[in-house]
Amino acid sequence: MQASNIKVNESDIKYSEQILLGEGKSFDESRCAYIRDFNTLDLMAVPGSGKTTLLLAKLLVLEKHLPLKNNQAVLVISHTNTAVEEIIDKIKLYCPKLFSYPNFIGTIQSFVNKYLALPYYESICKNKIISIDEENYYQAIKDYYKHLSNYRLKKWLENQHDPIDLLKKIRLNNNSNLVYYISGTEDGFILKNKESSSYKGLIDMKISLLKKGILHYDDAYYLASMYISKFPIITSILQSKFKYIFVDEMQDMDNHQYELLENLFICNHNADICYQRLGDNNQAIYNNIVYGRSVWQERKNIYTINGSNRLSRLNAKMASRFSIDNIQIVGLNSRFKDYKPVLLVYDKSKRKCCVIQAFSEYLNKVFVNESVINNINFKVISWRKFHKDKEKTTLSSYCPNFELMQYNKDEYIEGNSISYYEITRNLIDYLVTILNEATIKINEHIISRTKLLNYLKEENIAEYQKLRLYLFRWCELLFNNQNKEFCKAFNHYLISFTALFHISITKLTLEDSYKFNSMNNTNAENPEERCVNCDVMGYSPKICSAHSVKGETHDATLFLETFYDSNYESDILHEVLAGKNVSELIEKNIDEIKQLEDEIYCIKSKGKTHGIKKRQNKIKSTQLRINRIKQYSKLVYVAVTRPRGVIGYGISKEKYDEYLDGNLNDDEWTVIMIE
Repeated sequence: MQASNIKVNESDIKYSEQILLGEGKSFDESRCAYIRDFNTLDLMAVPGSGKTTLLLAKLLVLEKHLPLKNNQAVLVISHTNTAVEEIIDKIKLYCPKLFSYPNFIGTIQSFVNKYLALPYYESICKNKIISIDEENYYQAIKDYYKHLSNYRLKKWLENQHDPIDLLKKIRLNNNSNLVYYISGTEDGFILKNKESSSYKGLIDMKISLLKKGILHYDDAYYLASMYISKFPIITSILQSKFKYIFVDEMQDMDNHQYELLENLFICNHNADICYQRLGDNNQAIYNNIVYGRSVWQERKNIYTINGSNRLSRLNAKMASRFSIDNIQIVGLNSRFKDYKPVLLVYDKSKRKCCVIQAFSEYLNKVFVNESVINNINFKVISWRKFHKDKEKTTLSSYCPNFELMQYNKDEYIEGNSISYYEITRNLIDYLVTILNEATIKINEHIISRTKLLNYLKEENIAEYQKLRLYLFRWCELLFNNQNKEFCKAFNHYLISFTALFHISITKLTLEDSYKFNSMNNTNAENPEERCVNCDVMGYSPKICSAHSVKGETHDATLFLETFYDSNYESDILHEVLAGKNVSELIEKNIDEIKQLEDEIYCIKSKGKTHGIKKRQNKIKSTQLRINRIKQYSKLVYVAVTRPRGVIGYGISKEKYDEYLDGNLNDDEWTVIMIE
């Protein structure tokens, strides 16, 4: 599509460089070429290439041409509020017209809400939407279930594993039939008979909530699709309104979001609009999902920026191997010495703290002359944080303090030390013991700490908040050795707590209270709880999931293998670690599928059937293998493209011996055997 007659001159480029890059820095020619182009295109940019900065440069140029003729507008969409805020923070001061009506800068969700869901809803229901979120929607689901009068549906739901959870998953598809989640299929829904009382009851539930104006985020897309289907002229209206459309982080869009944008701005091939998509298919991980498939189908007009200001030469070479698009990253960062990636090989019996400690010691040696030595940004990351099977390696396997920190963050009070956590945990355990001894169950299950806290959060938020407050007060009393006061306060709380479950009060004795103190004192003296071995030069690394660090820049990143979907990363990617490009693995498997398809064709051409089923099954398993290769590659790619200094990769000796021993290039890896 040829959309624009905007001419970008050298002074425009200089202006954006001064604002975004600072004195003495400039865009290279490949970046300038993108800034000048206001036609429909894709921008594929590697991590650390300054992709968002290029978008900002283009918007700074566009500001000089606003307002547009015929009251047309600029549309800028990103995936998260954080990304939108970054755009606002960096250029709003310089772009007063861009950030004014009729232009729109926001998330994909806010765009859909404003221009599609709300107007369609108000025109059909003659009412206003109360909320579009999860909190209000899930509360409405619970209220619906609590007051459900449809006897057959009620009985059917009671026979399900988790009725509330099932109801939370239900969505309406474009045919107004039931599916699980927005990307679900009708065939995948548990109820097959659409004429049954239960099926119709669930339809009634969705319609009832819609009429009340209580919507889940996904419902906005359902309304949007209905709007486009019943009033297709809306696509022409929006294409007439928005002349310049920019979508950042396109790889993070789900399939329904991608298709919606394509239907709105591409379906009629309007040559008068500029629709540009920016991102990196290799980083398609979002909301704890790693996409094996590629939602984003590239256009013919595509710019590729492969120079990374973040990565060094050796780090870029390593990261390139995990690129499913086979993009060869050029490492431009010369701030650090060009360190080889570090492979840390450990015995499973010694993985706790030892792997992180070994990497810390290595950094202490190599960073001694670096400017970041006193303020190092170092993160330890992995795919999976926990697993019910303790024998499976997860992030919590590498640091005994990690699980404790997660509980403290997600479930308990925010204390200043591990001791707070221990007292809190044991106090809640005491409450759980009271309930279990009274044979009280939650949803027919024996009560645990997590079940109790989740139950209070969902069914009685006021009681949950009260418990959190009291836990803090009780800890303070115990820390100050005020055991009598603690006993009095705790027993007073037990009156209301036990009344919730209709059981008799079980008083805590003064003798019992001293047990809490002794546990506190013991734990306070236990240095292992503090995990000092994970420190780097006195600075504790942040330990988190790989999904949470997307978009970040670190001085050093340690990626640790974990067990996910029946595999460790090296089970899938050992050939890549040993030197191959992941694109080679994918191509090899694609060739296998082509060979099998040719064999099936030959069998059919002879009028035979024997052997077809076997080959079809092998094709399915090979397709699954390709999908897994892409999934694992994207996750590792995100991990190894974070650091500007040192990449660390932790692998068990078992996997190292099986796949890598004798197969590694010494010029590419520094191998540390952890004794």
